[in-house]
Amino acid sequence: MLNAAFLALLLSLFKPLMKVRKTVFLTLGAMLSISTLMWFFSPEIVWYVGLSGCLYSLLFYAIALDRRYPLNFRLFALVVITIKILMEQMQIEFVMVSDFISGPVAVDSHLYGALVGAAFVVISHLLSKFKDLNI
Repeated sequence: MLNAAFLALLLSLFKPLMKVRKTVFLTLGAMLSISTLMWFFSPEIVWYVGLSGCLYSLLFYAIALDRRYPLNFRLFALVVITIKILMEQMQIEFVMVSDFISGPVAVDSHLYGALVGAAFVVISHLLSKFKDLNI
């Protein structure tokens, strides 16, 4: 329920996620990319059932590209998200989340999700440059 509520919030707040086809494509790309990264770099995670990694991808992508929000706000939000992910990687636990979901949080998926979201931003930027060049 927590992930579904966050997804609904993302879809309603960020213009880059308001196109259904694009958002579905990004979500599927994030799922495949995060699963691949987890397979190769987090083999200790045998079973993962969350959506949070994909949500981090969408969040990173949407914040970076939604020009309706001031650049300072977007940069601040990306820094806060990055600090949270780094804290998770340093094993500073957010116990209340684990307690709320009654299980461990796969924090590596958050890291991979943010990296995939950042890659989506770079790809989007490159595609827009090629589009501008009429290639």
